[in-house]
Amino acid sequence: NELNGHKMISRLPEQAKEFASSIYSTIFTSGNNAAYLPKTKTIVLAGDKLGLTVFHEAGHAINANASKIGKVLQACRGTSLLALPISLIAVFKRPKLEGQEPQGAVDKATTFVKKHAGKLTFATFLPMLIEEGMASIRGCKMAKTVSPEIFKATCKVNGLAYLTYLGVALAAGVGVAVARNIRDKIAINSMKKKQAQAQEQFARVQASYNQPVNNYYSPYSHKIA
Repeated sequence: NELNGHKMISRLPEQAKEFASSIYSTIFTSGNNAAYLPKTKTIVLAGDKLGLTVFHEAGHAINANASKIGKVLQACRGTSLLALPISLIAVFKRPKLEGQEPQGAVDKATTFVKKHAGKLTFATFLPMLIEEGMASIRGCKMAKTVSPEIFKATCKVNGLAYLTYLGVALAAGVGVAVARNIRDKIAINSMKKKQAQAQEQFARVQASYNQPVNNYYSPYSHKIA
């Protein structure tokens, strides 16, 4: 089917593909979603209440078949999956204390990712957001040729749907940044505490070596009568 033909899905184990297929089928048979399927070049509408979304899905079809930019953007929609490794680096990479500099190419790269994790996470959704926006605009233009009422209703539906995509991207970016900041605050406090303990212990050891010898007894230190 369409889902199993996807490059990333086709590499999954059979059980994972079956699970993904069942979710995919449930989404559309529930009557709450619609989609353009590029492999079969068909538009799926599951339910009469989704009739207006046909214009948006037709916009996706135009992007895939009559627009070089749209086709490239559709191919790049998977960049949103990069949000996962970005978030892992942001949360689990140890933060730098003040004055510490990254060492080596990998450390420099991951430090950059960690520092800009929120923006980078949002950026991974940009191909999807741009392509969805193009599909919505094309859909509204097609609806306008039908009637003013259909045009107005279609633009409303498309606008609300687009806000959902935008909301997900913003929430992902902000969520990663907040999680990083909280994790870094905890880690830095712990690192500073350990650093202070180490300095205190070192100071005690150093002080013990610098103490004058006052009560040291030696059999040769008393006067011979």
